Amino acid sequence: MDTKRIFLLLPTLIIINNCYCQASKQLVDLGIAKERLHSYKVAVTYFTKAIKIDPKSDLAYYHRALAESDHKDTAGAKADFGKVIEINSDLEKNDPNNGAAYFRRAVAKAHTEDYDGADSDFQKIIALNPDDKNIVPGDYEAYERRGVAKNRLKDYKGAIDDFDKAIKINPKDADIYSDRGFAKTMLEDHEGAILDCTVAIEINPYEVSNYINRGTNKEDLKDHKGALADYKKALEINPDDEEIYRCRGYAKEGLKDYQGALEDYDKAIEINPDDELVYLNRGNLKDNMLDYKGALDDYTKAVELAPDDESAYFNRGGTRFLMGDQLGACSDWGKAGELGETMALDMIKQHCQSLLSGKKTP
Repeated sequence: MDTKRIFLLLPTLIIINNCYCQASKQLVDLGIAKERLHSYKVAVTYFTKAIKIDPKSDLAYYHRALAESDHKDTAGAKADFGKVIEINSDLEKNDPNNGAAYFRRAVAKAHTEDYDGADSDFQKIIALNPDDKNIVPGDYEAYERRGVAKNRLKDYKGAIDDFDKAIKINPKDADIYSDRGFAKTMLEDHEGAILDCTVAIEINPYEVSNYINRGTNKEDLKDHKGALADYKKALEINPDDEEIYRCRGYAKEGLKDYQGALEDYDKAIEINPDDELVYLNRGNLKDNMLDYKGALDDYTKAVELAPDDESAYFNRGGTRFLMGDQLGACSDWGKAGELGETMALDMIKQHCQSLLSGKKTP
């Protein structure tokens, strides 16, 4: 055996493998750039080419899944997220301290509705670095990942602390400001959230979610016109996003533009007929417009789509009561109470006790 020849070949193989990995990574980077510009089909093409070069590139599968998800290719996204889980499960065996692998797998599990599995991986991310001792100086992504994990586990103050550290190292990453803005929103620091969304928009003006998040925070501060301006900009970037129409409809309600709000809710449902929140919002609007039959239909659809949402039962109960259906109202309030809506119990005490004795509330 020519051992010298074998040793000469090894560096060549390593160089070739490195070239393949670099080529795959370059294609992924190109795809990410297109994804940020909402050119999802082009992005998917780049990610697919990267996968052909490196079939074990969980990064390529991960970003292709995100692009497919944004492009409403649910089946393709689910398959690719499944591949991310598979690849990173193998990586875990070889490198149990790979925080990036846990992170991508956690996101993939969340997208495939394995929320318990996602939370388990997010907990592992925190366990890898319970304090800052094991984080390599300058590794802002470790703080960012841990912050996202804390956001998911509802430790919003801890998340903000990690995002602060990540921003101190890298103040030019729009996603970190977006994530910190979300944490501030959950803590009802709406002004702080607006500032973070604004910085994120300045860094990356093409990310729709930042306009939506800034708009919803403005809504919480009763700045309906400011919210409308953000939703208008978001629709210029992506006119097929049902969430924007839903949010804009709510802002128009705040300005008492009920017909405009109704049109936006109708458009949101046209784009995505399976969004329970739109039916709930449209039902509330119709109820306020005294269209009780229309409201009842929307609440019933919301119940069908989300049978564990206490709000749909509670609101439908109110509409049924106004329509004279006391038995149906009390049944809905009872279900809402079972699901945790405390106001439903008050409604039962006020309006349903007489049913037990066979009398009808006047």
